[in-house]
Amino acid sequence: MSRSAKSRAEKSRSGGSAGVPVPPVPLQQPAVTSDIIGGSLTENTWREMVEREEGEEVVAVLIDELMDHVMDRCFQVHLQTQLVPFCVWWAREALVQTIESRFLVKDDGENPDSDTLWMEEPEPEPSVLDSWAEGCVPVYINQQARTTLLQKLLDFSVEEPKHPSNPN
Repeated sequence: MSRSAKSRAEKSRSGGSAGVPVPPVPLQQPAVTSDIIGGSLTENTWREMVEREEGEEVVAVLIDELMDHVMDRCFQVHLQTQLVPFCVWWAREALVQTIESRFLVKDDGENPDSDTLWMEEPEPEPSVLDSWAEGCVPVYINQQARTTLLQKLLDFSVEEPKHPSNPN
């Protein structure tokens, strides 16, 4: 650098006029750093990361709230656009059902070719008596045995029990 360039640089630094004092530039002291993780993560770096992360969390919350609001509004608009077509469809179905129940359609029957499908099936085999269904199968009592049982019941005399306090 030449002498004239040096003098111009000094004049520009001093503000160009000799009468205006320039405040001295404070000397920056080197920042004292403590390592959180030895050699790789300083406290300043840690603070910067935490501030950046907090900023990201705030933005994420704002985006979630905005998306919820937008999606709710989109759903409301969707419901409004579908309301009239749904009401028309529902009313049409109700009218069709009412008219169909009022005016019955004549059943023409089936094809003559389907007569083979309507053949009578053979009578099923009687089922085997189930030994577990006791009381479900009717029991026939012989008339003579019935009268004998009835006679025994009529001839049966009932004696009154004797009390221990009353010997008679």
